[in-house]
Amino acid sequence: MTKKMKTVVKVTQKKVVKKIVHKNSYNYPIYNVSWEKNFIALGSENGKVNLLKVSNEALENSEGTIAPDEETLCEMQSLNTKVMPSLPNQFVFSQRVHSVNLNPTPIWKCSSSKKNIEITDIAWNPFVPYWIAVSRSDAVVNIWDLRYNKGHVGQVNGHYHSIKSVNNISQKKKKKKKKKKKYDSLQSLERKVELNNYERNIGKAYKNIISLSKLQKEESVLADLIDICTPYPEIKAENWEFPPLQKSEENLDNHCEQKYITQFKNDLEKYSHKLPPGYASQEEKWLGGINEELKDEIQIVQLRINALSSIKSNKWEFIIENKDKLLEVLEKDQLFMEADEIKQMISCLLPHDHVTALKIGLELNKMFDEQEDRDYSDLTAINHILLFPTVYDTDDNMITLIPELESNMSRNSVDPTVLVDPSTHMYSKNILLKVFIDDEESVNKIPMHAYHSLTNLLQDPTLIIPLLELEIKIDEIVNNKDLSKEDIDTRIINVIKEKYIIKDVPQDKKDEDDNENPLSRAFTTAHQRNSLSVTTNRLYMDALLRNSMFEEFFYTSMDLFMQYFQLDFSRTIISTIDRVALAKVKEYIDQIYQKIASDITDVINDIQQIQEFNEESFDQLFKKLTDNILTVADLIALLNKIGVVCANGIQIIPLLDDKGGIFFNYTQSFLIELIEQLSSSLYSFIATVKIISEKTNFGFSTE
Repeated sequence: MTKKMKTVVKVTQKKVVKKIVHKNSYNYPIYNVSWEKNFIALGSENGKVNLLKVSNEALENSEGTIAPDEETLCEMQSLNTKVMPSLPNQFVFSQRVHSVNLNPTPIWKCSSSKKNIEITDIAWNPFVPYWIAVSRSDAVVNIWDLRYNKGHVGQVNGHYHSIKSVNNISQKKKKKKKKKKKYDSLQSLERKVELNNYERNIGKAYKNIISLSKLQKEESVLADLIDICTPYPEIKAENWEFPPLQKSEENLDNHCEQKYITQFKNDLEKYSHKLPPGYASQEEKWLGGINEELKDEIQIVQLRINALSSIKSNKWEFIIENKDKLLEVLEKDQLFMEADEIKQMISCLLPHDHVTALKIGLELNKMFDEQEDRDYSDLTAINHILLFPTVYDTDDNMITLIPELESNMSRNSVDPTVLVDPSTHMYSKNILLKVFIDDEESVNKIPMHAYHSLTNLLQDPTLIIPLLELEIKIDEIVNNKDLSKEDIDTRIINVIKEKYIIKDVPQDKKDEDDNENPLSRAFTTAHQRNSLSVTTNRLYMDALLRNSMFEEFFYTSMDLFMQYFQLDFSRTIISTIDRVALAKVKEYIDQIYQKIASDITDVINDIQQIQEFNEESFDQLFKKLTDNILTVADLIALLNKIGVVCANGIQIIPLLDDKGGIFFNYTQSFLIELIEQLSSSLYSFIATVKIISEKTNFGFSTE
């Protein structure tokens, strides 16, 4: 303490003495002042220690002087003691106080009941604001709990000479007294952490906990060790009160009730085993070797413990709240979580927040791809559940037949020709995903050849990263409550066509002849990047059908079928074409066919009513007729293209089961019937043209 500060103290003492003499009628010099937060303890030659309380408002608004509260909270008093003078550097002041003018309101007094025993020093406990130690010249230190004002709650004996001062220190050596330990192995890091904490060498304790974390120690053990090295919450002065003021004569016995002594012993034991309240929150001398780097590392260990604990208890909200921090630590520390623990984290989150789980998975894939010392294959199982159900999964995991899917989700009968709503696809995906995650044998159900093919694809970052980006976009579109069903379909089509498949559909066989690859293989390459997720493929195909984009639908469907005809997913495609697509095509053609027939009838009726040649009228009739002829031609061309695409399926009939072969033969017959239906319109066109020609004398006026 500087000389200037000593001078200030001496001046302050004189001011305080004047006030004390005036207010309390005793005139003794003050030799010791101890300041702790909102309290000031004054030790006087008359053997009394006065405790003065200063409010936060008084401290904040003071300009050179402060005044304690006027109210006397409690009082303890005994006789014939005095405070020893000449105790240099015992004054503890807040740096914000430059001079003190105290209004002497004593709220606590303590002294020895023995005659002529001087009080030599007073010291606050730095962590428990209501504990104070008072040393005496008879080599005894009494511990007072200011909440219980009838006597001391503890006492330290064993010194042989007068105690001049008391202070709080950090224990650096093990006591000879044997202390009960939770971890018995002398060489274990757990035992070392416990001993480090008891010796208040928290820096070493933190390092040993971090080492245990690197060894993937059970989180329950790590949590217990961190708890041991974690201080109890700080006890603030405003959170406790003095007991009601007792009469001075009631306190002369200097006796504290046994229940308060027991409470003190229990608290002392509790605070000794762990860290006391507010430990290391203020003064560096209590840090025990803790630096900012160690604090950051122990927070990472705590994050790991909380994350794994949350996963086990299915508290998926924790993962969302700490997503950025988890990813940050995973990027920096390869040992933070093992691959199986990352999978558990993703599995915990997926059923509740699919989009966030996909985004975490995407960042992990980019991270493992960019860092050379990472093994990308560690993400194989994680990528599988992120894209589940994949085209390589078994039929049981896909619910491929639409009526079966619908019947599980609704008690009502199902129309097999009705397309499934996008939200239904997402709902069924989540239900199936939960079953897949809970069933530890689910992966073993995949055929061996399919499993090897799937594994190779899941370990290819150039494929998986774009696929996850696509899954995120599709999820966000389907779950957007502001979009109508029509808008959802349009956006799904645009997203997939824009980035994940080629835009131009081959128009005729000439394109095939110009290319060394057959028509189907050209589209196989185009679709490989979006062909792993069953849900995304079905959403895209359903959107095409709902928008009557039959050409794109059949090219996409048959492309997928040609790639995966040996897998269960091929039956999903056949089911969709058989039950929905062909019915949609027929419905679409029937509507146009009825319009054409109606237009032809209208043309014939109009011609019959014409009495004389009118060039403008006949031009309109010919235009109407020509438009319908072109429409029929376009429809026949569309059916022909669908037939060409399906013909590729016939090429692999020997590799299919009987049901698959029957399906393709049926499809061919179905398309031929539709073409014949449209072709019948040509006879109507010819007859109509003949009537028009006769009416107009083949272009010349009958006149």
